[in-house]
Order: sequence, then structure tokens, then C-alpha cells
Amino acid sequence: MEIFLLDKDYQVIDIRKWYLNISNNQFGITYKYSEEEIEKLLLKSEYSDHERKDYSSYKMIKDNQKDLMRTIVVFANCKGGNILIGVKDSFKNTDEIKGFLDETNIEEIEKNIRNLIRDHCIPNISFVITKNPYKNINILVLEISEGREIPYVWRYDNEDTIYIRNGEQDVKCRREEIIRLCGNKDNTSNIDY
Repeated sequence: MEIFLLDKDYQVIDIRKWYLNISNNQFGITYKYSEEEIEKLLLKSEYSDHERKDYSSYKMIKDNQKDLMRTIVVFANCKGGNILIGVKDSFKNTDEIKGFLDETNIEEIEKNIRNLIRDHCIPNISFVITKNPYKNINILVLEISEGREIPYVWRYDNEDTIYIRNGEQDVKCRREEIIRLCGNKDNTSNIDY
């Protein structure tokens, strides 16, 4: 579906494309970022709601799943956020974007991420993952929604762990932080991370 923004003379100012995605979005609509929007995300500093992951293969996702899942749980426990996958953490210029060239590889990575979230996050985390073209490569943008059933737990090797964000670091919750998370289920915006 395309949505057009028109000026008063009915001239097109902007166009947005929306794609149906019934697997992970309660409304069934997924937004694809334009190259300009990807550029803005690339230039945004990593902090409490934004992170980059330098993974460009299925093997890299598998080898670094703990790191990725920690960040996903953190964003769900805080105010949500997005993760650019295929971009160096220390991004300075477009030479540091690995992205994904192989369509099969990127679809396998998307599937792997969906399965990791489904199998290791309790309760289920609301997220959207999109493949976005940028300068002849593809970048994955993983958007994690602010959680409605806080606290979210990452279950791995029969161990449940809750993480929150401290600046740009993912940290394991201490007892008093877990109590604060549980006490603020209805108003997470008052939690200072």
C-alpha cells in the first residue's frame, strides 16, 4: 500500500510504502525506511533507544545471540528502540556498513532472529523486522516496542535474566530494579534508565 502526502494543490510532497506483515505486527502493516531515514538512523548515536550490530551473516547472529537478545529484552523493558543490523557499532562513514548482499542470507537471518525472540523472550515481545535497501546493500532494522507486560525475561540455558539499559550499556537487573520495574507496569515513562 502507498500513502501519499499532498500539498494544497494536490502535488505529491511525500510517498510512504507500507507492506503487509502478519507474522509480527498486530496491525499487519510494516513500514520500510527510505534511504534518507536509514541515513538519519546511521548517524544517530547509540544510546538508550538505538543500537547497531555488526552482524552480516547467519553465523555471526548465532555466535552473538546473547548480545543481541540482551539488547532486545532491554528495549522491551525500557521505552522500546531500534537495532540496525549489518552496521558497525562505531559507525563513522558508509564504508563501515556491511549490510547483506545475498537475499537468501538475509531472509535466513530474519527467520533466525524471529525464532530467537519467540523461543527466548518471556512474555512475548512485540517487534517488527524490516529489510531496507541502502546504497546497493540491505540493512535490517529491528524495532522493539515498549513493553506492556514488564518485566521481560531472557531465558537461556534454563536461566531467566532481566536486563535494563544504563546509558548505552545493557545491564543485568538487581533485585531493587526488578521491584521498581514490576511496580511501574502501568507507567514505564517514569522509570529513568
